[in-house]
Amino acid sequence: MVAPAVFGQGWPATFLGWSSRPDGSNSGSADIQIVRSRVTVTAPATYYEIMGWNGGAPGGGYLGIQDASTGGGSRCSRVSSGRNYIFSLWDPPSGEGQAVVVYSNPSGSACHGTGEGGTAGYLNYSMPWKLGAWYQFVVRAWTYHSYTYFGFWSFDEDAGVWTHHATLSYPAPNILMNAGAGAFLEYFGPKGSRSSRKERRAEYNYNWARSLSRTWMPLNYARFTTNPANPGAAQNAYDASVQHGAYLMQVGGDTTPTLHDGAILSLPHTDTTPALTVGRTPAASASYSRATGRLTVSWSSDPTLSPQFAYRVEVFDNQTWNGNPIFSQADVAPHVRSISANARLIGSTYFVRVSTTDIFDHPALPVGAPVSMIIVK
Repeated sequence: MVAPAVFGQGWPATFLGWSSRPDGSNSGSADIQIVRSRVTVTAPATYYEIMGWNGGAPGGGYLGIQDASTGGGSRCSRVSSGRNYIFSLWDPPSGEGQAVVVYSNPSGSACHGTGEGGTAGYLNYSMPWKLGAWYQFVVRAWTYHSYTYFGFWSFDEDAGVWTHHATLSYPAPNILMNAGAGAFLEYFGPKGSRSSRKERRAEYNYNWARSLSRTWMPLNYARFTTNPANPGAAQNAYDASVQHGAYLMQVGGDTTPTLHDGAILSLPHTDTTPALTVGRTPAASASYSRATGRLTVSWSSDPTLSPQFAYRVEVFDNQTWNGNPIFSQADVAPHVRSISANARLIGSTYFVRVSTTDIFDHPALPVGAPVSMIIVK
């Protein structure tokens, strides 16, 4: 379980630690975690952490959304106010090496900061989340050469569109997340402000973690804990419950607790695996320059279906892709949609095949295209 990171809160910081076990205990390790969430009541200077994993340990990080309407959420961004998505990965606790930004969505911004002991961080104010709308948040960890990469994706259920927000790198391989990465509500504004006492409420349901053996664990249980607020009227302005098919956390306003610290909440569902779509690669194109010997291949992904995780590009001398490819390149690179590489194509007719797998390891149907030969006299 990851403890809440509490700053100048005006009410208790509340925490739900997800678990697949009735006693709320640690569910082991995971390479993928999914949490479905929405905010139904908000106020300025609120951080709604959706997942926080490996706190104080190697590969520790967190992601979520903020209501930074009064400013204060501007790290890694020139924008200082608004609703945003946030994703951070801590530097190693040993002090050796740093977390690094591998990819940042062009609509957001990223940097390495010295706060919180040093983190690689991402913020996106360009796609403000909507009050009352459901979102699915996904984080995946994978080893890439001698590093562990952590990727963050979200799915806007109203718009029906996936977004790959960022990929951050940790300087050690084979790091997994504690299965059951938890969520918390936190006020990060000035102490004693009027906003600090306003009500906030978030809901969560249909949460999952995938073990290293690729077995999905439904996170049907949650342990509730809280950190005390500063002394005053807001000391006990918190609560958590299960209502209308969702876990609920609420703080501020006239909120009063109905359960004790450490209580276990339960939200069973009958699915044995999460309901997931399969990624799709709609189209590809390719060209080859005889003058430079460079092959260029581009492809697209369907943003309404599970996002790309890995790709393979192959070139054949026949349209049915029979035999061994003349050229092949593959990589685990969720953000890549084109390559440019040296190739030796001495004939006149070639065909490319692009194969991708999505972030849940489902293979998409391969897509092909003729290679356009560019001849410069």
